[in-house]
Amino acid sequence: MRAVPTILIGANTLLAEGLRRILSNTRFRVAKVAETPDDLRAHCLNNSRELFFIVGGEDDAVRLRHVRRIREQCASARIVVLAERCEVDSVLVVLQAGASAYLLTTIGSEALLKSFDLVLLNESVLPWQFVAHLWS
Repeated sequence: MRAVPTILIGANTLLAEGLRRILSNTRFRVAKVAETPDDLRAHCLNNSRELFFIVGGEDDAVRLRHVRRIREQCASARIVVLAERCEVDSVLVVLQAGASAYLLTTIGSEALLKSFDLVLLNESVLPWQFVAHLWS
């Protein structure tokens, strides 16, 4: 199984540390942790492998800005957004901006890793709350 360079953006220290531990024995190798994607252009240009971004943070507008910036810098990157709650409008906007998945921080570690695997296969992953809202 090939290693997947993974970059954590905007995650608070506790979330970043938790993700590092969850990902430690997987193919997702944390290559960098950054507050914003602004300093990653060189990393994107110099990395011939596919990059995988996990965007955290508490503010919907900031996460959206990060997704847009990552998409500008790394067109082929896979982007997963981690959020504490499922706001329908927020989910739609980040997906339109280029995110592949929108996951809640309440997700279990096994489901998280399976979701990441699906994203690598070019699938989209959404919380059940979002899908339930579409059906209502």
